[in-house]
Amino acid sequence: MHLLRVGVAVSDKVAHLHRVVAQHIVSLITTTSAIWKRAGPGVSRTRLGALARITPQAQHDHAKG
Repeated sequence: MHLLRVGVAVSDKVAHLHRVVAQHIVSLITTTSAIWKRAGPGVSRTRLGALARITPQAQHDHAKG
């Protein structure tokens, strides 16, 4: 019985980790997509980096430290 409880606890933690990772991936894709759309075609990497630094997500991440 104890092993079953441990297995369920580990399974819950793994499921939570998968959700967190999935949320981060979606956030990254969304942010990248927004930057790309704002930048337009033929933008340089330097310009993309500058745009990334001024997105709300980048500001939030910077404020968090």
